[in-house]
Amino acid sequence: MKLILSLLLLCASTVFSVNVNSQTARVNIVANELTVKEIINQIEEQTDFLFVYNNEKVDLNHRISFNASDVSVFNVLNQIFRNLDIVYVMEGNNILLMKKGTLPQQDTKLLKGIVKDQSGEPVIGANVVVKGTTNGTVTDLNGNFTLEVADTDILLVSFIGYMSREIPVGNKKSLDISLLEDSKTLDEVVVVGYGTQKKVNLTGAVNVISDKDFKDRQASTVSQLLQGAAPGFNFDIGTQNGFEPGATMNISIRGMGSLNGGSPYVVIDGFPGDLNNLNPEDIESVSVLKDAAASAIYGARAPYGVILITTKKGKRNEKVSVSYTGNLIVKTAQKLPESLDSYTWTRVLNEAGDNMGGHPFSNETIDRVIAYQKGDFDYIRNSIPDWPDGATIFGAMPEGNVWNNANLNYANTDWWDIYFGNSVNQKHDISLHGGTDKVSYYFSAGYMDDSSVLNFGTDYFKRLNTLGKISVAITDWWDFGYETRFAKKIREKPNMTKEGDYSFMYRHISRNYPITPLYDGFGNYMFESHIPSIESGTDKQDDIDYWNNFRMEIRPLKGWKINADFAYNVYNQEISNVEKYIYTYDVNNQPYENGISIPNNLLRRKYIKKYWTTNIFTSYDFNINEDHNFTVLTGMQFERGDESWVQGYKTDLISEKVPSFPNATGDALLSEAWLIILRKVTSRE
Repeated sequence: MKLILSLLLLCASTVFSVNVNSQTARVNIVANELTVKEIINQIEEQTDFLFVYNNEKVDLNHRISFNASDVSVFNVLNQIFRNLDIVYVMEGNNILLMKKGTLPQQDTKLLKGIVKDQSGEPVIGANVVVKGTTNGTVTDLNGNFTLEVADTDILLVSFIGYMSREIPVGNKKSLDISLLEDSKTLDEVVVVGYGTQKKVNLTGAVNVISDKDFKDRQASTVSQLLQGAAPGFNFDIGTQNGFEPGATMNISIRGMGSLNGGSPYVVIDGFPGDLNNLNPEDIESVSVLKDAAASAIYGARAPYGVILITTKKGKRNEKVSVSYTGNLIVKTAQKLPESLDSYTWTRVLNEAGDNMGGHPFSNETIDRVIAYQKGDFDYIRNSIPDWPDGATIFGAMPEGNVWNNANLNYANTDWWDIYFGNSVNQKHDISLHGGTDKVSYYFSAGYMDDSSVLNFGTDYFKRLNTLGKISVAITDWWDFGYETRFAKKIREKPNMTKEGDYSFMYRHISRNYPITPLYDGFGNYMFESHIPSIESGTDKQDDIDYWNNFRMEIRPLKGWKINADFAYNVYNQEISNVEKYIYTYDVNNQPYENGISIPNNLLRRKYIKKYWTTNIFTSYDFNINEDHNFTVLTGMQFERGDESWVQGYKTDLISEKVPSFPNATGDALLSEAWLIILRKVTSRE
């Protein structure tokens, strides 16, 4: 506490104070009657901030209902502490919480000042903030400001396109502040449609995400990596569950575009594409066009914004460089629910049943539950007169010719623990790039293997990427480039019969009784465990996306460019859905087909899309008096696409092969004729 008080003496005495970084750090908070401590734990998980406080002097047990989406930490803290006897102070990344009245007070004064640029003109809207607090203001139309400060304060003055300054207040009563242009920031080039633009000349709403924002972040798809990388991005998992291997995110810019949804238009190196087919290691920058100006170039395809992705390339006069990155990733399930043991669960349900006029579990069943948890299997065997010969595994109750699937079982099963485990995944990337005074090149390859945390069934995602780029300067005014991009993705997951996919699994895990056993008396999975359904068949999708791009640029005069490019894309997709018979075993260990899996079937589909497009455009850049910059752009685009798909379906094929069928491959089902459907579509000419 002495250290905390010492730090507080260096801070402003404002009641509500927080670091300037909190204005940019944004969080999503969902609080339904949560304590203040639980809310600040959410903030710590989503940011680099750490809360420091004394439990004996700061009461954080007050409950609050508060929801916020993409809101600054500063606003969240103001909301949750508005009616509480708590103040907060920022020191670096630490947020210090104290009871009101404990902050040491300092003498303050009213400081006046003016902010000018290097030519003496007033800077309108410059931010003037006391460093380490949110005590600040902005300059008016004449560049003037007034602010209540202390002599020990330091002012942080900043404005877009200018270098920030830190100015000690001291005993001054007025300040005359000059800002210098940040030429490095202003000269940064941003991709904007069919060309580039310096930030100093930008008028539209453009956000740029560089490859540095992706560094050291691990995700299987680019859409996952974009989360939190830029303001105005909204993500949802749609019909997916988020945890599955290779999961992709639906992206919207600045909220929902319409009642029917709508996603931004994605352009990769000048041509439309799927960002989730890219290797994140190959991305150089991402430009997000957020406003209506994007429609001036992309027309009706841009009402929901545009995402422009530029992949890496070699540089002229660059030495040959080879890099390799390898990652070994251990993935575990998120925090899972804790289940009651079977004895507690049966007693609770019996108490509830007594209050409702029923008693679901007999005393004999509860005695077996107790014996099972103690490992007293001799008692269980002696208490069941019709225990089958040869059965050595306990937990299930024989009833007639079947193993009981309801209230007579007595096992102790934690289904969340049974279903979920961990997986070891890997990612490898290698690249080579360099160049001479006439030629530059970049080649890369990447491999991603992402497996599920499910302990049962086949559930994985794999992706292989290659990228090759070469650019040649034929003359000083004529460049030619070629790019080839290849992506192969394989996604296979359990189809869980006709009952559904992951939602089916979640529903049954949460509904399964803890007394339901994993195995019957002979070691076969009980049907009620639903593991046979998960392992009965898979949905497999194999995608290949192959691009060849050619481009040329001619510069006849200074500022005048003529560009022509051509791209050809072949996209193949093969889908197979295999649903096998599910076999249930009776008390004599004899299998029989479960009705939910009849008939077994195989569906195969192959889809092929061929697409080409060409762009021809010219632009002219000029400026007047070095202050007014103009760009004139005109051009045209042609595109054509052909699509075709073939589908085949077979059903109830080899039911006579009961013992061998569970181990047969999908190809074994192709022994008879198929029902074939062929369709070809020509579009967008």
